[in-house]
Amino acid sequence: MPDTSSSTHPSPAGTGADDAPQRHGERRRQLQAALHQTDAAIHAITSGDPQPYTALWDDSPDATLFGAWGPIERGPDALRATSNGSAAVSAPPAD
Repeated sequence: MPDTSSSTHPSPAGTGADDAPQRHGERRRQLQAALHQTDAAIHAITSGDPQPYTALWDDSPDATLFGAWGPIERGPDALRATSNGSAAVSAPPAD
């Protein structure tokens, strides 16, 4: 029986173990950027500005929101309207 423990065929570009650390590093940077954007967006919406939060959402008509404090919405316009209302409620009181 032939030895199949190692392959003599190179992996296609971008899929081999040789570039795994580079792919991992890029995914980590993407995750860190997404977490930073989300953190900033949550801070903004709880301060009364929903725009950074809604900018994170997809514009697909299938985009949905299952709000813990509000309605179930579908579509970007309905999601933005709900987010605007939530931001208004979350905004700190005016001095």
